[in-house]
Amino acid sequence: MGYETSITEYPDYVRVQVRGERSPGHSVANADRVGEMIVEYCQDKGIDRIMLVLELEGRLGPLDAVGIVTHAPNYGFHHGFRLAFVDLNAESYRDSLFTETVAVNRSYSMRVFDKEQDAREWLLS
Repeated sequence: MGYETSITEYPDYVRVQVRGERSPGHSVANADRVGEMIVEYCQDKGIDRIMLVLELEGRLGPLDAVGIVTHAPNYGFHHGFRLAFVDLNAESYRDSLFTETVAVNRSYSMRVFDKEQDAREWLLS
């Protein structure tokens, strides 16, 4: 099952809202599809700041988190992007913090937040 995704462009960044349910065995593939869409959009528009707002049900396993970050270069996600990752699901917020650790250890500019305003402030700083 895929995710419902919408992209809104602002003067200094794009806001990507993702809704749906994480399915065991499909999280990495779904994240890859969303990532491809984001990268293509940002490259076409010359944008490098991204706010990713997740409204996803379910947990994200550690191997899925590693897989998502590992696959990112395959669809063009590069170190020039700055990603503010807002996880609105309290159940999976800690999972997202692990994803942040994996990404930062691979030199990506990414931070996880539970509030969109905090994410925007960091993204635009």
